[in-house]
Amino acid sequence: MHLRDAVGMALETIRVQKLKSFFSLIGVLIGVTFLIAVVSIVQGMNVYMEDKFANKLIGLNTFQLRRMPNFSSGNVTEDMWKAWQRRPRINYAEAAYVEAHIQTPAIFSRFCDQRLPVIWNGKTAKDVSVTTVDAPYFKIKDYDLEEGRIFTPQEGRAGMAVAVVGWELADKLFKEVDPIGKDVTIEGLPYRVVGKVAKQGTLFGISLDKFVIVPFEAPVHRAACRLGFMDELHVQTANAASMQAALGEVEEAMRVERRLKPGQEDNFAMQTAEGALEGWKKISTILFTALPGLVAPGRSASARRWAPSAATSWPSSSSNRRRSPPSARRSESPPGSGSRSRCGRSPRSPPPWPPGRWRSACSSGSRSA
Repeated sequence: MHLRDAVGMALETIRVQKLKSFFSLIGVLIGVTFLIAVVSIVQGMNVYMEDKFANKLIGLNTFQLRRMPNFSSGNVTEDMWKAWQRRPRINYAEAAYVEAHIQTPAIFSRFCDQRLPVIWNGKTAKDVSVTTVDAPYFKIKDYDLEEGRIFTPQEGRAGMAVAVVGWELADKLFKEVDPIGKDVTIEGLPYRVVGKVAKQGTLFGISLDKFVIVPFEAPVHRAACRLGFMDELHVQTANAASMQAALGEVEEAMRVERRLKPGQEDNFAMQTAEGALEGWKKISTILFTALPGLVAPGRSASARRWAPSAATSWPSSSSNRRRSPPSARRSESPPGSGSRSRCGRSPRSPPPWPPGRWRSACSSGSRSA
């Protein structure tokens, strides 16, 4: 069969079976539209998770040295959680040892965080994230400043009472007043605002702009962390390959500093952006794998729903005979009178009643005609 004949047959089928063709086309369009929509949503979520979730919370080419994982995609049992809680916190001496023994070029920042009220001019902003960090933290997070400046390394080492505020905190606390140069009160002590970070938006409905950042050695550190300890040590390298090398070096340095034996498990955690996205990557892989199975059944079910069966579309002559009423049967004529007799039956079709009644039935039909 030539292509022209096949196309002509297909067009003829569409012309004859318009309703079936219409609903088949609708089913295909719905299936393809659903497939494109789900793929677009999943890809958009991948970009959102990598850009907003991983890079904003952890940082590009960055990992965090912590007591326990910040994000865990596996099944965390109660015993595992209790074991994590018994781990020692990262202290100043360990952070200094890591910085001194790592060979890969990197920048470091100690980190502590606590939710505290911030007061200005009689107005109080509650549940503000008060973060104590070293000066390189701003480069690790790649913050854009809307106004002012960040605090310098000298101010950080001296523990000066300076602060950089987030966009939402400045908007709610200062309203239309310029926050630069104003003093806010944290834990009963004044801090001079020197900078304002540009708006970052939200992540899963959680604001990323309600914070204030002060030097790690500032007096408020005693409320954020126990003296001599920290929540995290942030380490950033130039690229992904350097980060993998730095991960191995930091793990080796920590095991040496904590005197862990070769068979002992690490009593610390190193959180990366890829580790934080591990759970989402599993979900994304399952969605992409299941998409063809979600679309194909819908299309086949639509085709089965609107495709007429052979019994209803092309009924046989025997089924017609079985469903014919007696009046129609009496009007049929015997075979032998041409291709179709006066009684309406084909010459080759057997009569629906015994042969003895054929002539009388046909004759009576002829007389009545």
